[in-house]
Amino acid sequence: MTDISLNKKQIDDKKILSIISEIYENVYQQKDFEEYLPSIQGEIGFPTAKKYPFANKTAFHMYPKKAGEQIEKLTELVPVKQIYYAMKANSRHEILQEVAKKNAGCDCASVKEVQDALNYFDPKNILFSNPLCTREEIEQIIGLGVRKFVIHSEEYLEIFPQECCILLRIATNPDTSRWSLGNKFGCDKKSTLNILKKLCKKSFSKIGISFHVGSQNEHPDSWKEALEKANQLQKKFPKINVVDLGGGFPISYDNQISETFIPEVKQLVEEYISKETTIIIEPGRFIAAPTTILQAQVKSIRTFNDTKWIYLDVGIYQGMFEAVGNLKFTPLSTKTGVVEEVILAGPTCDGIDVISKKIKIPQTTSAGDFVIFENAGAYSIESRTQFNGFNSPEVIVHE
Repeated sequence: MTDISLNKKQIDDKKILSIISEIYENVYQQKDFEEYLPSIQGEIGFPTAKKYPFANKTAFHMYPKKAGEQIEKLTELVPVKQIYYAMKANSRHEILQEVAKKNAGCDCASVKEVQDALNYFDPKNILFSNPLCTREEIEQIIGLGVRKFVIHSEEYLEIFPQECCILLRIATNPDTSRWSLGNKFGCDKKSTLNILKKLCKKSFSKIGISFHVGSQNEHPDSWKEALEKANQLQKKFPKINVVDLGGGFPISYDNQISETFIPEVKQLVEEYISKETTIIIEPGRFIAAPTTILQAQVKSIRTFNDTKWIYLDVGIYQGMFEAVGNLKFTPLSTKTGVVEEVILAGPTCDGIDVISKKIKIPQTTSAGDFVIFENAGAYSIESRTQFNGFNSPEVIVHE
């Protein structure tokens, strides 16, 4: 057998192909695969976190300008009239400022969010998308100048002024996203038809259809199903002149999202929605996630039933609660070498405080080391708590 140890300077495509071919031949011949791993893992295996020159301290590192870059990317990729940033993903003022600079709007879901958004956005650029409101809340939001609302029932319909844009939220398939919203929000077919008939008899400035395929939806066909419904409703009710695609555009946490994803959605929009229709979207994660990197420290390590557990000083209560919804947070390590499969958990005494199961990390990882989580800016800083007496990571803002 030839020596397949490599120096970094010697690696090229032909050499890698040669190595892969030799490994395949020997595995096929039932030879021990493990002897090959040490000689190649450190060179072409685990992604390293050394490119981030952070101090040895647990923190969220935020780069607000990245939010503006994400808005520019969406503007280029999706044929939309207006982007309304879902501030629930990350309501830090640095993010809201960057969003406002790009002439985007703001998607709000509570009176408090509207009040905060008004520090950066004109009320005409605010969309209130939460249909779960009391009469008093709706009246207060109208009093603040907001005129774009999403509803999913005819309750309180008489409250809205005629100059309002009213969007009816329809239910969508809840089974294709990491965080389903389909069962909690939206109208069924019967309710949709009944409410649209009433809306079309009103004199609102605009009426439209709204849907949301669920947060972190990695299946373009989900948009196809919703857009087909919108298309059918638009044919039946020609007064519909706005379609709100909601959010759900995914971010890669484990390098599994195809770069063709958004272009596929764009193609579906162009296929099912007329050019005369105003298209809007409410992205949150897609804009906020890439703005922030989380650095966490390994507190301790144990082996239980032949499985290694690595405990970090950050868990679901310090900003990684989406792990409960099977969002796979994949760490980068400052270590190199052969990897092994471990369970990654947080520091609290709660049994559900587990970040990732069957995640691969270098065997040389030890207590005191730091790991990096990229795309950590969405629903993380917003969800930090002091549960169990553990402090949440501070936010360090970079230019």
